[in-house]
Amino acid sequence: MAIEMKYICDRCKASQDTAEQMWDVAITCEANNLYRGQYYAPTKQQQAMWCRKCVDAVGVMAPMILRAESQPVKSTIEDMIRAIVREEQE
Repeated sequence: MAIEMKYICDRCKASQDTAEQMWDVAITCEANNLYRGQYYAPTKQQQAMWCRKCVDAVGVMAPMILRAESQPVKSTIEDMIRAIVREEQE
């Protein structure tokens, strides 16, 4: 007997077998009044699981994640040597 997990996007209903590239999107509200020293508990958190396509479409991706993914991969010395050898062989 096997157990199979399906991850389904709450926005577009796309499904996949792994949790990779599935994002928890949450909205919370909280009210406080620091002037009077009163604090009100936050409301219940509303949470959904969205696929990467939906997160990108809405534009709610954290800037630090976007920056990390957009940085180019630096080539190693070995990669440079292989490129030179390929050019010489042609």
